[in-house]
Amino acid sequence: MLRETLAMAFDSVRSHKFRSVLTVLGIGSAGALFYGGWHWRATTAETVYQLVTSRDPSAGAIYDEAEIAGLPAPVQRYFRLVLRPGQPLASRQALMKRTAIRYSSRFSRGGKCTTVLLEAQV
Repeated sequence: MLRETLAMAFDSVRSHKFRSVLTVLGIGSAGALFYGGWHWRATTAETVYQLVTSRDPSAGAIYDEAEIAGLPAPVQRYFRLVLRPGQPLASRQALMKRTAIRYSSRFSRGGKCTTVLLEAQV
């Protein structure tokens, strides 16, 4: 039975060579795309993990007044006001913006305004 099935499969391949080649190419391409996507995600995740874990917050930069020597006078005054010599500098900052937008539609009754709250975190 197995021998007959294999013989029929090879006969089909011989009689439909173009279709068989296209099928093999399609399956091979799909496999390559699947593996490539998986590999890309795995490698990217590992690289990001290594970057995040390799950062040592205790070994951060320290402010020194010599760093601002070439800046314009107003900028130097600002940094001298807000920073102290020896102060650790922030290596990372999270920002969040929260805003409300009021709008009215020409289809709303009585000119009512609707407020939409938008939040974004960077």
